[in-house]
This record gives sequence, structure tokens and C-alpha cells, in this order.
Amino acid sequence: MKTKTIIIAVLGIVLYSCSPKIVPQEQPEKVVAVKEIPVDAIKKEAPEEGASYLMLSPELAEGKDLYENNCAKCHELYNPKKFTAEQWTPILIDMQKNTDLTDEQRIKVYNYVTMK
Repeated sequence: MKTKTIIIAVLGIVLYSCSPKIVPQEQPEKVVAVKEIPVDAIKKEAPEEGASYLMLSPELAEGKDLYENNCAKCHELYNPKKFTAEQWTPILIDMQKNTDLTDEQRIKVYNYVTMK
């Protein structure tokens, strides 16, 4: 019985050592092109000192446009940060009745004022 166990163990070791080795292939390094922009060009496009710019997604930009062009017709624009997301929901639903905004447009305005 000992002999069979030793033979099986040796046979397993031989088979394992003779099996083909898998070598991972190296992925080529990705090269990213970087365009240098002169400092003078950046200064020309930079906002005035003290101004801040926020890049908006197309949907948020559309919501901002809808907010500014529809809500300002009747009253001054509220600072979006003045109200919480929960407070904006009934405000927008109520104000939608005074405009031609669709539900989809109201949601875009909501996403803008709550920045979602």
C-alpha cells in the first residue's frame, strides 16, 4: 500500500512538472498624446479674476437654460442653493402650471437646481 501511494505521488509530480507552462503576455503600454497649450492662450480664455465657471453636462445646461428663460418671465430667479431638493419638488410642480414646460423639461430644471 505504501508503494502504491509513493508511485502515485511520484507520477503526480512528474505529470505536474511536465505540463506546459502558461506565461502571461505583456500588454503593450498605451501612449497618450498630449497637446501643449501656451500659457498666453489660456490667459485669453480664462474668466475674470474672482469669477468661477462650472462645466455643466448638456442636460444640466438645458435645465439651466429652461430655468433662466421660463422662471425669470414672472419673478426674479432664486439661488438654486437656497432650497433643498425636497423643497424644490413642490415649487417646480406648482410653477409648472404657469409655464408651458413639459414634465421632462420640469425634471431637467429640477436636476439643474439640485445639481443631480
